[in-house]
Amino acid sequence: MKVWNLIKPTQNINLPKDISPLVAGVICARNNSHILEKIEFHSPFEFIDMDKAVNRINEAMENEEKIAVYGDYDCDGITSTYIMYNYLESQEIDVVWYIPDRNEGYGLNNNAVKKLHEQDVKLIITVDNGISAHEEVEYAKTLGIDIIITDHHRPGNKLPKAVAVINPQRRDCPSKYKELAGVGVALKLIAALMDGDCDMAMEFFGEFAAIGTIGDIVPLTGENRLIAGRGLQSITTSENLGISALLEQSGVANKTLNSVNVAFSLVPRINAAGRLGSPKQAMELFIDKEYEDAQENAARLCRLNNQRKELEETIYIEINEHINSNPNITYERVMILQGKSWHHGVIGIVAARFTEKYGKPVIIISVADDKGTASGRSVPGFDMYAALLNCKELFIKFGGHEMAAGFSIETKNIEKLHEAMNLYTYENYQIMPNLAYNIDMELSNQNITVENIEDLRLLEPFGQGNPEPLFLIRNLQLMSIIPLTNGAHTKLILKLGDISLTALYFKMNPEKFIYTQGDKVDILVTLNINEYQGTVSVNPYIKDIRSHRFAQSKFFSAQSFYERIKRKESLDPKLTAKVIPSRKDFAKIYTYIKNNNSKLSTQGLPVQDIYIGFISISSDKNENMNYCKFKIALDVLEEFELINKDENNNIKINPTSQKADLEKSEIIEYLRSK
Repeated sequence: MKVWNLIKPTQNINLPKDISPLVAGVICARNNSHILEKIEFHSPFEFIDMDKAVNRINEAMENEEKIAVYGDYDCDGITSTYIMYNYLESQEIDVVWYIPDRNEGYGLNNNAVKKLHEQDVKLIITVDNGISAHEEVEYAKTLGIDIIITDHHRPGNKLPKAVAVINPQRRDCPSKYKELAGVGVALKLIAALMDGDCDMAMEFFGEFAAIGTIGDIVPLTGENRLIAGRGLQSITTSENLGISALLEQSGVANKTLNSVNVAFSLVPRINAAGRLGSPKQAMELFIDKEYEDAQENAARLCRLNNQRKELEETIYIEINEHINSNPNITYERVMILQGKSWHHGVIGIVAARFTEKYGKPVIIISVADDKGTASGRSVPGFDMYAALLNCKELFIKFGGHEMAAGFSIETKNIEKLHEAMNLYTYENYQIMPNLAYNIDMELSNQNITVENIEDLRLLEPFGQGNPEPLFLIRNLQLMSIIPLTNGAHTKLILKLGDISLTALYFKMNPEKFIYTQGDKVDILVTLNINEYQGTVSVNPYIKDIRSHRFAQSKFFSAQSFYERIKRKESLDPKLTAKVIPSRKDFAKIYTYIKNNNSKLSTQGLPVQDIYIGFISISSDKNENMNYCKFKIALDVLEEFELINKDENNNIKINPTSQKADLEKSEIIEYLRSK
């Protein structure tokens, strides 16, 4: 469950008088009056070392030296490699490209440098990597190879001693915009080689720059917004056979493209090459000169993406089963999970899914022999990179940023990692941050008009740093619950004052929907327009739904306190006394489960949903019942085998159970001793 965070709007922002209340509300919530202003590219020569890079490349051209473009195996790295390689090739330079497979590891490696030396390469240009390649740069020097680094990842205290290090994250770099993806930095170098003309660079490579920028999930603000906006317009008209084939094979060739469908259609297929096959397969797609070859290579990426989904689901199910058997894992501040020989290419995606599910940082380690390879995903407010930096002596290699990181580790150090992470989070995060929905604006029925919603397009493109606006609508009456696509999705008819809304709740099975007709609910929605048989109407998409009387702060405080109990941390005796269930509490909860046993034992409802259902139907609304007390009551009932849980965590009444003296529960005795 996520926190609902209604952003307090900024006051005194000067806005055009003709914009709609919804656009104005979003801009004020995000304190971003510049979003409607025209964006222009800054000069690429703002970057420190850009002049050195241009001079060295021009020197290589004049001396007819062979150049290698050295990329990375993700979407950002592959698109960066393509645009740099394609530009240099267009200048009739003797140029090759090299992208390491995932099993080679991220970034420059000495074996690859040696291979390029054997091909008589004299200059290597890195794209989307290289900022930590100290040893490799020095090795290249011994072979007579110069290196130019272009990267956007966070540098360490020292920079590699390359000919040039172009990175907006450098502390001494005066460039005005710092959030470029690797492909954005590569685009700036190409623009510098074109006498500083960023617009011309976008004319040639805008579609690739947009795909790489969206794929790397960098903020779509400033120059990234310009790259994504212009590039999206050129994707469907691209003359590149590979992009055209990928559009066809992924089923979006005839659709209006935005950052969302690019992120869910093109990007995963490009990434699949680096995850399961070889990134060379994606690069070969983009340099194909024949239609048939491009179609065949695009189809191959689609097949790899399907394999990736299957592999990801297999690992996800395995971890889920492990968690169901060891539920205490979910109470840790940072969940660290490990398994044998999980595919390195998908563990990051799986980590992201569990972060979304449990609302906390997750690290997944794939172990083979005496080494583990890990990928972690975080939540806003918890710096994953800083946490790993605190125990860097445990790693063979590590890197990343606040929201995502990876490392390799000897298996003998994994237990030490658990201990170090527990200590670090205990000392620095007594209460861990929760995942949150940041809500731009609360709506009344007067705001919800087709005209207002159409105006929201002024804020596109949406993406990281500029998400699709999210709105809160309170106190609706649920009039009807309608299954769609054989129960895969749900349509809700809701009444708000004198208007009726038809809202879609994707991936919600009506049988798992805890609310019933007549309930008063609050909803979080994105707003869309539906056109059907000439009629245009408002069509909200539901992101989350709650009982109108749900007490958020009380719930999350109780959840945090319950997790402290499960971790056996120090407790406030006054608070502990308030979470010990009474005999009356046990009776109410047991009766509720018994009366709803059929639903609870088949639908796999999260305990949070069961709790909400429980407090919603009680005649006295259970004012003294908090989530921590409810969870403890379930634990005690399970301790005495009055209820049990199956392998899917479904709660069931145990029909063979005997009467029990719940006051003698080990859990209750533990709490009373605190």
